[in-house]
Amino acid sequence: MIDIMIANNHTDSLYEKSKLASLVFAVGVTAVFSVIFFCVLVATDFMDAPMLVRAVSFALSGLALVAVVLLWKPDYLSDSRVGWKGRPVIAFLVGAGSCGVLAVLGLSFGVLIGDYQLILSPLTAAGLSALLVHMIIVLIAEAIPEEFVFRKLVLNSLAVGFRLWASVIIQAFLFMGMAFSLIGLQSIFGITPEWSINWDRVVLFLSFGIVLALARIVAGSVWASIGFHMVFQGLVQLFVGGRFPGATAEPVTAGEYVAINIWLFSVLIGGIIFTAFLFFRSRLKDKSKPC
Repeated sequence: MIDIMIANNHTDSLYEKSKLASLVFAVGVTAVFSVIFFCVLVATDFMDAPMLVRAVSFALSGLALVAVVLLWKPDYLSDSRVGWKGRPVIAFLVGAGSCGVLAVLGLSFGVLIGDYQLILSPLTAAGLSALLVHMIIVLIAEAIPEEFVFRKLVLNSLAVGFRLWASVIIQAFLFMGMAFSLIGLQSIFGITPEWSINWDRVVLFLSFGIVLALARIVAGSVWASIGFHMVFQGLVQLFVGGRFPGATAEPVTAGEYVAINIWLFSVLIGGIIFTAFLFFRSRLKDKSKPC
């Protein structure tokens, strides 16, 4: 009996150490990534680098961090604790497609309740090219580095010591912390940030971090969250800036309402759909297990 109690205490101690180690590692990765991202931001601004060069620089900074960890702790990049492994191309299409469909529903909902009107015009070849270029820039500069760091590296490392749902919540807070730390660093060094820290941003980053992790788990690949991230950020940036080819929200001050409706359907309702899918998939697995 005493031997069993000692063994249980030893197991609990190892589990607590595993939780602490994975949490410290995830926080450390977030801090390092934030500093690297800030340095790339300052360097590319100082050199007045073209947008594509900036985008590639951001992507390489995130992927370089992942590569270093792969050499140091390869098990932290294993997907075995997060769920099944899906095909990257299909996962990307699932993520991008689900966000796109939900965003269109959100835009339509805003028109239906009278938040704004969408003025449509023919989509020209130049407009289509501008749309594709913008999406590619968002993909390279934001979606790829941030998703590989947070929904691949950080989420997987947290899953070593925590349950999956706890890992999803913690990585969302770290994702928010990364964004807010960039604002803090910009303020410290006298750089005017593009936006400020407020409760709207807290809700946005937390909910966005959670739904991206859910998309990644549902589709079985980080490429699902990359696709979702690209479409959401691309649409919000274009509509808020009044630069979406072939569609303009009026009045011109309606950009905030457009962003809210895209968030409401893509992130909030999308998160509910992904959660329900994971719940029912878990129930089916439990029923399929032999008694």
